[in-house]
Amino acid sequence: MSKKQLKLNVQPEEKKIVIGISCHENDYRISWALNDKIQLCLKRSDNHRLIETKSGLEQEFALYSYFSDEPVLYYLVSNISEKGFLIDEYKNIDFLFVIVGEISQSKLNTLLQQIKEIEIVSTAFLLSLKKNTSKNRLHFT
Repeated sequence: MSKKQLKLNVQPEEKKIVIGISCHENDYRISWALNDKIQLCLKRSDNHRLIETKSGLEQEFALYSYFSDEPVLYYLVSNISEKGFLIDEYKNIDFLFVIVGEISQSKLNTLLQQIKEIEIVSTAFLLSLKKNTSKNRLHFT
């Protein structure tokens, strides 16, 4: 009897840090404020589009991105669309600031403090996304 070998090809999950931002301004204002305060260069990208699995509705969320030299990717995405929320667990959050890649804890603390200091930001805090479905909704291409 011959044995079959199966090779499992699994990509390691990207390290994502998500900061929730409560700000009652338009997406372009918070993007500009983040660029100014943190010295980023967030630029408008195509909307982040998802199809809600339960209802089949297509949702679109405003998306801004910046690819730094570090190599770290920064995204600002709206948590609210006309047809629902990107992350249902955090309906009180207006925007998600997603960092993909490795950054030091001290840099993360400084970044979070700088975001909180922006005048139009009500609050900002690190989010813990417990559901895999929520994590999968933050995959940008």
